[in-house]
Amino acid sequence: SAKDFPKELQPLVTTIAEVTQQPVAVAPLLQLLIETIQTSVQSLLDKDCNMLDRWHDHDYLIKQPLRYICGSEEIIGVGRGISHDGRYRIVDAGGVEHAIVGGQVRPLNWPAEPAPLHASSGKGKEAG
Repeated sequence: SAKDFPKELQPLVTTIAEVTQQPVAVAPLLQLLIETIQTSVQSLLDKDCNMLDRWHDHDYLIKQPLRYICGSEEIIGVGRGISHDGRYRIVDAGGVEHAIVGGQVRPLNWPAEPAPLHASSGKGKEAG
């Protein structure tokens, strides 16, 4: 249950059993997970696979309003996805495209400063 996680993570997590209200057999679930990973890795080996396009299909922030924070720098804009060189692209209200490497990239409606996961940890940087 979520109560098995640290207190600061409890509002963010759930379990399959809690969502489905049914007991979960772990062994078949792990086998399915392994098979899915193996299938995904094998498909990436396909010479016709375009990994970047596949990643964009699952990028929650593409075409979404977002906030980027890195130290004292903040950009409000719209996500444009990962570029070929691995930087995340954001277009601000003035139409300027920014290519970022580190910092926090979050949907605009999320808090600008999330609570730290551990009281003893300093501010870390998240990749977007």
